[in-house]
Amino acid sequence: MRCMTGKWIRTIALSLAALVLAATCPHGVVSEDLGKTAAKNPFYIAPYLQNASPTAITIMWEAKKPVAGRVEYWELALSAGGEMRSIGSPAAKIHKVRIGELKPDTRYGYRVKCADNIAEGDFATAPAEDRPIRFAVIGDSRFWGEYWQKSSLPEHLMSRQPEFALHMGDLVTDGRKYEQWPQHFGRFESVQKRIPIFAARGNHERDDPKDNWFSTYHELPGGEPYSSFDWGNAHFAIVSYTHIEKCASFLDADLAATKKKWKFVAFHYPVYCTGYEGPSDKRKASGNPKVEAILDKHGVDMVLVGHTHIYERSFPIRGGKRDDRNGTVHLIQGGAVGGNYPDWWTATIARGMSLPHYSFLEVGDDRIELRSYGLEKGGQKKGKNARIVEIDHAIRWKDERIPKRLLDGLPESKGAALLDAIENLGAMSYGPAAPALLRYLSVSDTTTQRAAALALERIASPVVAGGLVPLLRDSDLVVRRHVARTLEEAMPPELADRIVPEILNPRQDSQVRVCLLGALFHRAPQRAFRVAMAALSAGDGEVRDRAADVVKRTATAADAPALLEMFRMEKRPYVAGCLAWGLNRIRSEKVDVDKAGASKRDERSQYIKAWEKRD
Repeated sequence: MRCMTGKWIRTIALSLAALVLAATCPHGVVSEDLGKTAAKNPFYIAPYLQNASPTAITIMWEAKKPVAGRVEYWELALSAGGEMRSIGSPAAKIHKVRIGELKPDTRYGYRVKCADNIAEGDFATAPAEDRPIRFAVIGDSRFWGEYWQKSSLPEHLMSRQPEFALHMGDLVTDGRKYEQWPQHFGRFESVQKRIPIFAARGNHERDDPKDNWFSTYHELPGGEPYSSFDWGNAHFAIVSYTHIEKCASFLDADLAATKKKWKFVAFHYPVYCTGYEGPSDKRKASGNPKVEAILDKHGVDMVLVGHTHIYERSFPIRGGKRDDRNGTVHLIQGGAVGGNYPDWWTATIARGMSLPHYSFLEVGDDRIELRSYGLEKGGQKKGKNARIVEIDHAIRWKDERIPKRLLDGLPESKGAALLDAIENLGAMSYGPAAPALLRYLSVSDTTTQRAAALALERIASPVVAGGLVPLLRDSDLVVRRHVARTLEEAMPPELADRIVPEILNPRQDSQVRVCLLGALFHRAPQRAFRVAMAALSAGDGEVRDRAADVVKRTATAADAPALLEMFRMEKRPYVAGCLAWGLNRIRSEKVDVDKAGASKRDERSQYIKAWEKRD
């Protein structure tokens, strides 16, 4: 620790002046002009934050060549007296400086000196007491290139004042390659110099003892493969991808030891996931009994994962079934959008947007509120001018008095307050609100109609499904699409006959027809095959794709000749691939689905001959 000199007093005066100028900025960031930082950058990897706790934090960086460094830090509060403290770091390329004896829940400014150059930032220590918190979730950023930093997403994220971020793994393409890591740290430089990112090792980070750069560049609380920490009112457990199948004992002991109200588990591979859109169902995951038993036992609120490059959020799941009050929400933050067709667990899948995206969570005393954001379609090319859109909004609650109060006040709500109440009831997936919301689909105000239709989609209650079917002919396309998606999630089997005409109606919107095919498959599978075959014969484009997906899942051995004949004639690669997948399923064969669906005539005929030999 160093006492103040005249030089330090002048420096602090500059710091405080910069702080005043930055007072309107999130976190009161110290100006990067402070100290007239030299243009020449000595950093191979700029300073970033790791392993924050209530009384300590780690600052890391890498120089271009071995050189000594120094970290100076001070409390940012204007009333703190401006005491500057300093820790030296001996000559090295990779520097790791652990700062201790800090005050909990306090913001500090810091300055890293390296080869007569300066990098600056600020950080806050973790709270020692229970209180609401705010954090971000990012996943699978390895393929983002410079899209993240060229967009306004970093500023958008930091404007929400997260206290830290979780990364679900796959930070780089090959973690054994030293030269790939600067791109990752450069991508998140503006974020990670102000908040720590706690990262779960993904499969692309590898686990090579010789070239273990993930371990070199990261410091997790408790280390690897298992890590855990508390932050405010929540507990977090992080598991490396190598130990997800072995983590039950760790999670059981770790979760049993915490008394925090909210519990989060983070790792790379999904437990529930629809996978990629394609005929081979790649990366589809339908549960993990060993892990789920621990999640259910300890009432874990959310599982945060990546790996599959989609955005998907499940309904709360407990015991392999939807349980809105007691279940665990599974969030796939896979870095991109455009997943497979929804399954029974799917509350939200994002489509038709550009990568990248992120999620933001506010963990309050009585709820977890999640909002996810991404770029509009084509936004990668627009950079800073791309519009940021909300992908998803969900509220996790435990006390039913919270949504009930909102529902009770709905009749008296007007204007913006009404729209806000409708949105929040939908975000809460509060089933008892569905009948009240259904009435708003008949009002004259289009904005209110659409808000209610979206809320009903998010609630997905079978109670109002019968009242939704007539709205498949509504004049507003947005309402029709939300209604169709609601039926896909929650249609009672007895309504199957009423939706078939709309599936086969060529004048109906294709997205509506796609969702209704899904409703038939999930809720009345005994009817699905014949209707899907009819849609394959009479439909086009995405309707035929969805119909082929239904056919491949519902065909029986008796249907094999029809599938083979259709496969022989099919020109659309996706549909042909689905038909081949269906033949594989009913005959327990292993013909390569992707090649079977190829459009090249010689490749297709090769696989037809293979199937004919099996006959």
